[in-house]
Amino acid sequence: MNQLQLTIMPVGMCNMSCPDCTQTPWRKDYGEYQMLLEEVRRICERVGELGLHFTWAHITGGEPSLWDNLFEGCEILHNSGVFDHVEVWSNCKYIQPLVEVLEEGSVEQVITQEANACMDGANTLKRVFGDRMNIIPSQGHQVHPDGALDGVLPAECGCDRVAVFKGRVYPCANFYSNMKRIGGDVDGSTLCFGIEEDWKKGIDGVDRYNMQACRGCLANGKVSRQMPVRRVR
Repeated sequence: MNQLQLTIMPVGMCNMSCPDCTQTPWRKDYGEYQMLLEEVRRICERVGELGLHFTWAHITGGEPSLWDNLFEGCEILHNSGVFDHVEVWSNCKYIQPLVEVLEEGSVEQVITQEANACMDGANTLKRVFGDRMNIIPSQGHQVHPDGALDGVLPAECGCDRVAVFKGRVYPCANFYSNMKRIGGDVDGSTLCFGIEEDWKKGIDGVDRYNMQACRGCLANGKVSRQMPVRRVR
């Protein structure tokens, strides 16, 4: 199993409206979604039952600082034993929940990108928490429409490869929104499946999705070369 991150999308709403947001269709369809703690526990249990292990639990959205269960959810992920680290990707507009999880220690780092961030909040966190607040420069974006896929991560987009929300597993965090943009059948796709199904079998289809859609994903044109993309060979 060569996936390094499991992206968890626990909330649909956002307190910013960035014109280049890669999650606009997801936010539109699930703007009121809030993941329950029971769902978080079941995700962790299921990962363990399948004998999987992820280096990172990557929490995004929507905007994760608006998730009602951020503090308790991060504790569950941190203590589950199936993730080495927990990180939150936030726009840093509302920082108090981020301060709380960083102080608690259940979250190793918060990440934001200058192009889609409230820099006042990000800089405040940077002053207090130092390297645990990771601000990614917005310059240096590259588009790779014809780049060969390496079988681990498509191009340089930093795709998280596996994402979970609303009781289903998706091949990457942008799968739902990207398929909506290209007119794909999300619900009918064999590349997303229920958390009670065999994740390993389902993930076998990810490369077919990559060939169809990843190179058209908006994230491919918006990610900095300096982004901390984690690869395994």
